[in-house]
Amino acid sequence: MGVVLLTMSQPPRSLAALFFFVGQVVNFAINFLTTPYLARSLSQHEFGTYGQVIMVLDIANILVNFGLVNSLTLAFADPKTRSESDNFATYGALFVGMGIIGSMAVWLFSYISPQIFGHKQAAPLLQWTAICVLLFYLNHLFTRALVHSSRTHYYVVATIVGNIVRVACMLLAVYAYQSLWGVLMSVSVGWVCQVAIVAASVPRRFWGGEIQKKQWLPILRESSLLGFNYQLQYAYLYVSGMLISYYLGLTQYAIYRSSSIEIPLVGTLYVAIAVIMFPHWASQARQGDYEAILTLQRRIIAQVAVLIYPVVVFMVLCSPCFIRLYLSDIYADGAPVFALVSLVLLTKIGDFAELLTLRKAYHTILRINLCYFGVFLALIGLLLPVGGIIGAAAAVAISSFLLAYLYLRQTLYPLGWTLDRLLNFRHLAAILTLCLSCALPVAVLLYYWQCSIVTFLGVGVLYAVVVYAAALRLHWIDLELYAPIFQRYTLTSWLYQLLRRWAKDIK
Repeated sequence: MGVVLLTMSQPPRSLAALFFFVGQVVNFAINFLTTPYLARSLSQHEFGTYGQVIMVLDIANILVNFGLVNSLTLAFADPKTRSESDNFATYGALFVGMGIIGSMAVWLFSYISPQIFGHKQAAPLLQWTAICVLLFYLNHLFTRALVHSSRTHYYVVATIVGNIVRVACMLLAVYAYQSLWGVLMSVSVGWVCQVAIVAASVPRRFWGGEIQKKQWLPILRESSLLGFNYQLQYAYLYVSGMLISYYLGLTQYAIYRSSSIEIPLVGTLYVAIAVIMFPHWASQARQGDYEAILTLQRRIIAQVAVLIYPVVVFMVLCSPCFIRLYLSDIYADGAPVFALVSLVLLTKIGDFAELLTLRKAYHTILRINLCYFGVFLALIGLLLPVGGIIGAAAAVAISSFLLAYLYLRQTLYPLGWTLDRLLNFRHLAAILTLCLSCALPVAVLLYYWQCSIVTFLGVGVLYAVVVYAAALRLHWIDLELYAPIFQRYTLTSWLYQLLRRWAKDIK
């Protein structure tokens, strides 16, 4: 256990996670500011059409996944299989093939989209943007090579540049031409820039490998089951979108699409840690040291929870004010949708499918996802006709909590761990109690005061100071875990020492 915890706190791995997270923060900030601009600049019909096109691209990305991303990560982590260059070449051919299939599927779908969406505007836009699916897969390939070779910073730079280019082109398309076609073409241009940068950043040793065609079928056979599980896990994205578009119309879909957004920064924290740590966990799993993996995950979960739960609770309780400020009054009906979808983030303190993936327990994952998807279909079938988009959001939230529970149960019990041992429910309940006791008065104030950016940010900052100061006083924040990051620079080192002395004085 000591070795694992030391590895986690070593500067290269900690700084890589920090840099990845900072990049995700910048990218999310760009996307977060782009959404309200488009929602306010485009009509609800145009914004709904934009959302439908992006939804179809995401569906194609998910449906043709075949689990190749995680399969490539595991292949890189096991040097006994093939060399890095051979893995890169063999998987690269598969990624390109799947990307082409996905792009063709989007192009063919455009011809039947009028019957599904109830309008013809999306069809030509889908045809123009179909190439994005291939770009998605090339980005997956190059990104995994960069993470494996400890060049995560190149990926971060590429995503930031790609997003800046995309947003700049969008602003030009909206401001100068009022063109929805230009907005969607901006998405393609941004992805071209990002893929070009990550491709140029891949180390030379990865290039020139031999494509081992005989390995394609074994790879697809093993990874396809994982890919199908991935498709089921994210099926709610396209099932709910399609059903809302078909039964409730484009306007209700536009409200649902704009409101079912992720709270800034919250969902990216554990992702940043997991991307950096997954190769290390894969190495530990090959040695059968699952106890060390779970022990480290328990420590990380406790820290992620105390960082993100205050944000989730505040945004859920203050969702009516936030949605009106963020998207304008015409999307105010989406506040309950935002609140319900945000509750799912309470489960994002860890990726509970990681150990099952590392153990290659794909059939167990399949059973879990089939159960989850069946419950989701039953819930949305019952709640959508009754509650509309709010019913759809409730179905997503309830089934997501069920999925997290099923993953935890199947992961922990065979290893002799209980849910409480990993999650420490008493600790999580204490965090939520602190957050609720501070957020409820704030929500009442926002309800009776005029909802403005000044009041929202003002009470938000005050709430954050109180909650995080209390968490530090209660020693819920493990300062030692962040020492390698803070001690990297003079200013942050001074801040770290100040916090440490303050926490010690009140201990």
